[in-house]
Amino acid sequence: MYSEILEIKDIYNKYKNELSYIPFREVNNFKIDNSVKQLGRCCVNNEEITIGISRLLFKDDQELKNTILHEMIHTIVGCCNHGMLWKQYATIVTKATGHEITRTGCVSSIIKKEMVGKAKYIVTCDKCNRKIYRYKKSKLVTESYYYLCECGGSFTVEEN
Repeated sequence: MYSEILEIKDIYNKYKNELSYIPFREVNNFKIDNSVKQLGRCCVNNEEITIGISRLLFKDDQELKNTILHEMIHTIVGCCNHGMLWKQYATIVTKATGHEITRTGCVSSIIKKEMVGKAKYIVTCDKCNRKIYRYKKSKLVTESYYYLCECGGSFTVEEN
């Protein structure tokens, strides 16, 4: 875990130096967790800034760098959400680094496979076969008969 933290810090420092003209604020803490729903997060509490990264991202170097850059943009004053300012900086960072920084990210097949494996429930549309993965019980899981897919089909739920 310590080597993973060092890897995140190295990537962060590399891009902070390369993009020194962008007003990133200093990050105080880096954390790694086992989240499958949220691959990265930036928490700003007064002057304390923490970037958290899911352990899944260490399976794909490109995704790891994209997510760190995405979270770095959140450290900029006025960029705590994905509003216009955040989008402007995402465009600048994308052009400068070649990494496509998006609001939600595009999960690679390696990470997607891992996420699917950790899902406790698979909700499947009986019409178009769309699959929705859930990691804990939700109304969609417990009361799927109240919901319809975008195609108009009904959902069935199975435990994974």
